[in-house]
Amino acid sequence: MSRFHLTSVKKDHVTAGNISKKAGLNVFGQKSELGYYIQTYQKRSIDNTNFVEIGDDWICSAGTLIRNGKLGKKPLKELYGFLTKEGIKTVRQKFVGHYAIAAKVGNEIKIFTDPHGSHQLYYTNPDSTFFIISNSLHTIGHCLNSAEVNPLAVIQYALQGAEISSNSLFENAYRLNGSQCISIDITGEKMTVHNFDMGMKTLASNASIQKSVVEYANILMDVLHHLDGINNIALNTTGGLDTRTLLAGILNLGLDTMLIYGVGNSRLTNTKRSDLIIAKELGEQFNLPFYQMDWSGQHPHSHEKNLANFEKFGFNYTIYGSADSLLKELQGNISPYPQLQLSGYGPSLSNSAPWEYPNKEYSIIDLVRLIAPDVIYSKSFVRTTEYEDYLGKSVRTALNHSDIFYPETEATLSSLVQAQTYLRVKAAAGMLNFANEFNYFFAPFMMKRLHDPLVTVPMKFRTKDEFQVRLTHLLNEDTLMVPVFSGLEPQIIDFEKYNMNSPKIYHLKRTALSTAQLLFPHIIYPIARKIYTCLDADPDDTLNINKKIRSNSSKYILENRLVSNYINGTAYFGLRDLNRLHKVLFGVDEIMKGKNKKNR
Repeated sequence: MSRFHLTSVKKDHVTAGNISKKAGLNVFGQKSELGYYIQTYQKRSIDNTNFVEIGDDWICSAGTLIRNGKLGKKPLKELYGFLTKEGIKTVRQKFVGHYAIAAKVGNEIKIFTDPHGSHQLYYTNPDSTFFIISNSLHTIGHCLNSAEVNPLAVIQYALQGAEISSNSLFENAYRLNGSQCISIDITGEKMTVHNFDMGMKTLASNASIQKSVVEYANILMDVLHHLDGINNIALNTTGGLDTRTLLAGILNLGLDTMLIYGVGNSRLTNTKRSDLIIAKELGEQFNLPFYQMDWSGQHPHSHEKNLANFEKFGFNYTIYGSADSLLKELQGNISPYPQLQLSGYGPSLSNSAPWEYPNKEYSIIDLVRLIAPDVIYSKSFVRTTEYEDYLGKSVRTALNHSDIFYPETEATLSSLVQAQTYLRVKAAAGMLNFANEFNYFFAPFMMKRLHDPLVTVPMKFRTKDEFQVRLTHLLNEDTLMVPVFSGLEPQIIDFEKYNMNSPKIYHLKRTALSTAQLLFPHIIYPIARKIYTCLDADPDDTLNINKKIRSNSSKYILENRLVSNYINGTAYFGLRDLNRLHKVLFGVDEIMKGKNKKNR
């Protein structure tokens, strides 16, 4: 399913239906009974079953739900059986994917997501008889009676890529956590939100790195076994180690897959020619079909184009700048068109390597400053303390919905890594939420089942990516024979020590840029960084289009009254952050305009 909405108010049901129709979505399932209205919509590019009636009950899903090589109707019916007999905990053990579920069981409707809450689901008015629930924040925003907007939440959403805590862009709309479940009593017509303990799965064999690797490999393969039987699988391939690890597992199982890689024409897509070369080489090495996606776009988009994309995709249109050709590829241009797309990305496998930070004690403020972009602490951003306080509260609220112990002060490096990677899950899930409107999309390392044991292994096992190199080597050692390009740099694998590192010249370049940031005056540093960016660019980068995007987004942001008290310049913003903030502000403005028209 691409989307669904469930509400107790007929007016909101009609509004949500009109928004979805304007978005070009086709209704698949619907049910209207005393006390509620539910409506589901098909994915944009494939046929899929997402609503099933079972006697007087029903069940629906959004996102991707997989069990034993099946997608669609069969997993949904099986999930209903496990839910009625054994509950949510068992469901999460039996199924894989990123999903939101709503199911009527007798006089109760239960709504929940995957354990990490990676599939976005929003709700209004907890503990009330008037509510609307949807996996589209765009839909929720239009249905709110009073859509008050918190500018700090808007900035945080844009610069982090998603909500950190339960708070959304709108004051009275919330995002459901993986540790929560919504329950609706149909007879009493009341919605309540329940919290439950999920627990954190750790490896039993942490005394030895090799035993830990073997144990984790078994967990990964148990997850990948669920893909056996699915046709037309495409793996979003890069030159990095994360894709390599997933590919090694797929090859280990003997699954058929196609490799795909997108090439854009601006820094919004952040593609590199080295990634493309290695992706093709992986296809040749293992005799796998390769498809080069076109991710180019006519940037910057006009007001009319931004409006059309926002109305169609909601706030998910921020992904990769909603590049024109990327949308066409996802809407059916990929050949053959995949039923399921896979991605190797996950915060627990991170180029930032938080496990290699200094082994000392950390505070909650240290954590906040690690997850916040550098721009927050530049002279382009004002009222920094206020924003830092807001982030601190958001971080603490988010961690309260996890099983991570992180004290205000004196947190260990292990706690820091667990907290930082947990907080990145929602932000990292942007592409999977967007792509799930078109077909099924699954990033296994975004699952809690694979995330938890990886971030709880001893930090020393992660140094120079030793754990992951050993894991990939165990699953399929031939995948490491193809060069690795990770973190925008080539990597050298030492097969005696099972570790990975970039050539010395790249360490010198990073040191030079860091030194420049410390030594150069504020007015000079952006110029120095721009020169470095040009020198470091791929020959295929069209730098002129990047300049146009920056100019267009900067103008919109600096003229926007919602954030004008917080931002007095944009020189330190990365292009993708800048464009994302522009598009989020644009979407908020359009929702507010609609509400102002209604109130006249």
